[in-house]
Amino acid sequence: MACQCVLFLRADVVDQIAATVDEDVITFSDLQWLIEFRGFEVPDDAQKRRDFYLSILDQVIDQKLISVEAEQTPIITITNEDVEAQVTAYKARFASEEKFREKLTEMQMSPYEFRQLIRRQLAVNEFIEKRFKPFIIVLPNDIEQYYREQFLPKLKELNQPIPALDVVEESIRQILTEQRTNEELERWLRTARRRARVTNLLFRENPYAPNLPPGMAKDTKLQKVPDHD
Repeated sequence: MACQCVLFLRADVVDQIAATVDEDVITFSDLQWLIEFRGFEVPDDAQKRRDFYLSILDQVIDQKLISVEAEQTPIITITNEDVEAQVTAYKARFASEEKFREKLTEMQMSPYEFRQLIRRQLAVNEFIEKRFKPFIIVLPNDIEQYYREQFLPKLKELNQPIPALDVVEESIRQILTEQRTNEELERWLRTARRRARVTNLLFRENPYAPNLPPGMAKDTKLQKVPDHD
């Protein structure tokens, strides 16, 4: 999940506005960067591609909502060392510093903007860890039920060896903790979306502010989508 609201400009094209969240703007470049950062593949099929971009937009909107809350939460502290560690990890994907900077140029992002993106991403992750996980309780009965009703049937279906409960107990606890954290986060996001003014502009036809992603004009006949209220 990344949250950005910087409006990037190229010499020949004004970046497309994908959505607005209250007073902030989410651009198509924001979506492109998330796709690049996470290594997602864009589908070739027009309808699947459209659905894919709408899914990415939803993720960026959610991250924006979380980041706003994280900025107002005193327990969320991201150090420069945290940021630089993530920057170093990302740079490792490239053959050289020059190749890394070429990618930033391609994505129309300065090194400072990239570090701010990383900082916000870390803030989102820490918010989830500190706002939800400490309050998740997984009881022994929950673990036993998951082991009996989900874990064992899947292993039997795959003809895999059956480990004793105490061997996999901690793994199941982590699985259930993640599941319940995600459920709490989804509930929080539904409330945050209702409180925020979220407007989806992606794939809208507007002669004064075109909102179709660059190079996707052939998809204009696809059905439009309503606003996210």
